[in-house]
Amino acid sequence: MAERGKYLHSEFIKDLDLNISLYGIFDTHKVKWNYYLISISKKNKNELTDDICSKKVPANQWNVKMYGKQVNSIDEGVNYLKDFKLKWETGNNNTTAEIRDEKINQILGD
Repeated sequence: MAERGKYLHSEFIKDLDLNISLYGIFDTHKVKWNYYLISISKKNKNELTDDICSKKVPANQWNVKMYGKQVNSIDEGVNYLKDFKLKWETGNNNTTAEIRDEKINQILGD
């Protein structure tokens, strides 16, 4: 089975010194993409971290498939990564819309 992989989207979380990414693996025989969420330490780019992956292991395509979090689409993966980053950086479990509404209310003085 021939497979090719590439990064489709990444977010950097400065406080954690962590890259969280959507990694796509293309099966050239089935002509089908599979999508995985992974986390990689900025310091050690050759290691998946257990922030998103289920185990701290060397970063390679086999380990991405084994320990990455599989998602169904690019949109689902990108939304997950953005939500992860937002919640970490704000220290809040609210969604983007809820945070925006809170800020508007603060500005308007409600």
